[in-house]
Amino acid sequence: MIDPQVLRSAIEHHQAGRHAEADVGYRECLAQEPGNAAVWNNFAVLALDRRDWQAVIERTDRAIAIAPDRPAFHCTRAFALNGIGRTVEAIRVCHAVLHVHRDCAPAWFALGEAHASEGRDEEAVDAYRSALRCKPDYAAAANNLGNLLTNLNDFDSAIAAFHAALDLAPISAATHNNLGAALRELGRHEEAIACFRRALDLAPHLAKARGSLILALLYAPGTTAAMLAEEGQRWWRKHGVPQWRGDRPFPHDRDPERPLRIGFVSADFREHPVGRHLFPLLREHDCAQFTITAYSGVRVPDRTTARFRALGIAWRDVAHLDDDALAAQIEADGIDIAVDLSLHSAGDRLLVFARQPAPVQISFAGYPGEAGLESIAHHLTDPVLEPHGALQLRDSFWCMDAPDDAPEVNPLPALSGGPFVFGCLHKFAKVNAQTIEWWSRILRAVPSARLVMLCPTGETRAPLLAAFRTHGIGEDRVELVSFLPRSDYLAMHHRIDLILDTFPYNGHMTALDALWMGCPFVTLAGELPVSRGGASILTQVGLFELITRTPGDYIRIATELAADLPRLATLRASLRERVKASPLMDAPRFARSVEATLRTAWRQWCGSVFQPPAAFVFTP
Repeated sequence: MIDPQVLRSAIEHHQAGRHAEADVGYRECLAQEPGNAAVWNNFAVLALDRRDWQAVIERTDRAIAIAPDRPAFHCTRAFALNGIGRTVEAIRVCHAVLHVHRDCAPAWFALGEAHASEGRDEEAVDAYRSALRCKPDYAAAANNLGNLLTNLNDFDSAIAAFHAALDLAPISAATHNNLGAALRELGRHEEAIACFRRALDLAPHLAKARGSLILALLYAPGTTAAMLAEEGQRWWRKHGVPQWRGDRPFPHDRDPERPLRIGFVSADFREHPVGRHLFPLLREHDCAQFTITAYSGVRVPDRTTARFRALGIAWRDVAHLDDDALAAQIEADGIDIAVDLSLHSAGDRLLVFARQPAPVQISFAGYPGEAGLESIAHHLTDPVLEPHGALQLRDSFWCMDAPDDAPEVNPLPALSGGPFVFGCLHKFAKVNAQTIEWWSRILRAVPSARLVMLCPTGETRAPLLAAFRTHGIGEDRVELVSFLPRSDYLAMHHRIDLILDTFPYNGHMTALDALWMGCPFVTLAGELPVSRGGASILTQVGLFELITRTPGDYIRIATELAADLPRLATLRASLRERVKASPLMDAPRFARSVEATLRTAWRQWCGSVFQPPAAFVFTP
């Protein structure tokens, strides 16, 4: 018979997040009564909190063997099955429970998680809504519903779901973080930053919230390099230092010229800007000098994922591995240089890099700049992004293949007699009050012109149009376009005469797409690397005159181009060939440049003497 005080204490420890104490308590309870199914399930849920999927399955198997008719036990098991990638089996378990217990909210919740893992977002939304119908106070279901609606670009509904979740669980740091992410996508940067800071107040250990804050600062006007460095150091001291294991001896051969094992870690080996950026590099890599392993966090493989796998590089699906397991895998594979391809963007595995599974670690591709981790000693850059950067690529940070779904370049639309059309097809998170003011000044200077821009549907549109009105621009001159499938997005350039770049976060891969479609763009080069992406790209095609350094010049150059249609028409007709002839599409040259910088980093490590990261002098 279980001592009630021991069980009560174990549950209190579990609810308070004191996992070690709860583990001891549950083990003591099961020693007293091995046949207690409820305790076995609680013990399984404890392992679920730790993402120890195998332990969850073993413990729920014990619970189900004792009490097979308890739906909660099967639901716990379904969570674990989904966690280890046995999603079809998890769905089958959920349907079996729901066949008997149609109002079982946890079964609907688990079904939502499984559908989301397979990329069936609409079905996942329906499952979470069913969970909430069965249990209206199910805060976790409201939170997950918000995440799915964010993925579907239904930001108004997502924000409503997050607020509903916070009404039920106001101290949920994860929900505050998720709400901030949705607000960031709507360009509501101050509100988003406030959400991330609130999440960190509630859960200082939540590394993702601090990473979300750093990412939001990149979009916010007024952010300085010093501000980013300070937040990066905070991330490292709070989340990185406790995990760091780089003081152990690495067994790697310190021969500076030997062939190297490179590991690329990303959730974006798929149809994604990072995937399109990386594919030419991995296709053209030097097989004799570099053995590549892709550590893929892709949960829903697509056509681009299949193209990566067809390259013949070593491939590991790691979406279901926790940070310890992934770090151990990289270490076991003997990776010499581990390359982080996310920094603080979605799907990052920076807590893996904090564990230092490889002797040399580098950030690249997610966005220009550095993550701020002392365990990632380098980041790749180029001479325009960071003129004084230590690990510069020869030409450009970017490389692209010709899009296989892009139409041919059309003649300049303004020559057909219609109004001149400015455009911005960058993600709406990059738009802010500052850019709206600049664009309004351009539109006032070109009275007949129109602006086409991407903007989510819903409540964001009215205040955006109101902001233009305050600057004297009527809504009849601003066309708002919803999220488009890629082929339609590329074709949209047929309507645009000149692209207006965003600031402080420039367009990057979208800027490359614009050039390919014959649309030049005017950019403002700022202090941060993300604010110099447009300048870097234009430099590669020799369009230095479109790079500006003050808002006044940005407005002036855009206005002058709108008045010079012959110049724009000539540029449009020649731009695709200029891109083809530039380093932006020279994949072998790009691959050799990246490999040279990786080799430089390796040589530095081979000649180095171990020094603990400087951040260790601070108190975490």
